Amino acid sequence: MKRVIILFVCCVIFFFASAIEYVSPTSNSGAIRGSCDYVVESGGLTHTFSLRGKVRVVTDEAPDINVYVAKYSEGADLIVKWVDSRKYYCCGEWQLVESGEDFTIRFIDDYWFADIVIKYGEPCDVYDAQITPF
Repeated sequence: MKRVIILFVCCVIFFFASAIEYVSPTSNSGAIRGSCDYVVESGGLTHTFSLRGKVRVVTDEAPDINVYVAKYSEGADLIVKWVDSRKYYCCGEWQLVESGEDFTIRFIDDYWFADIVIKYGEPCDVYDAQITPF
């Protein structure tokens, strides 16, 4: 009797698992695999920018990227370091600016609504100019 019940449960699980269908997102926004570029689609317009360079942190307006800061490097999409120089060699080297930004970010507290999960560290130790995280 136990075998029949186990077989029945397995069949039910298989039936429901086969009924699940993957639906791809309609938006092409997000990181481009194999590069340090990030694409944002808004109102029919496409804006592509590199995840290195000048960054302005916003709170009241819509950002280009919502960012969640992870406590551990596992699960982080990007290693980020705040720099003061004008040359950004590695993906993840960001300079904090008040104007003239390459892109804007907003720090959020909810992992599930983040566009990118970052961890602070040394991006040049992880990525070089040719190898990127995506």
